[in-house]
Amino acid sequence: MRAWRPILFVIVVLLLVGGLVGLENSKRGLEAHTGTMEQQLKELEDQNHELQNKIEYYQNPQNLVNELKSQTNYVAPGEKLIIVVPGLSSSTASSSTSTKK
Repeated sequence: MRAWRPILFVIVVLLLVGGLVGLENSKRGLEAHTGTMEQQLKELEDQNHELQNKIEYYQNPQNLVNELKSQTNYVAPGEKLIIVVPGLSSSTASSSTSTKK
């Protein structure tokens, strides 16, 4: 009976060590997952802050009108719409006029 005690003790110790190794691996996995979740939380908080700023911006009726005009070319009664087309650069413009002579 005494011969089994050291064997039983070694088996129990091995099981405990195996359990501790498993727990350590689980802990590392959870720490990595926690880091990922913290990064996602920061991104969502930043996005929330941007949305809050937009809400404050659009609460001003004049800002709504400005956005409507810029996105749809809306013209209020009595206003005129002017579309500005970018001109040619000065080197291109001078070469095109010199070739027309």
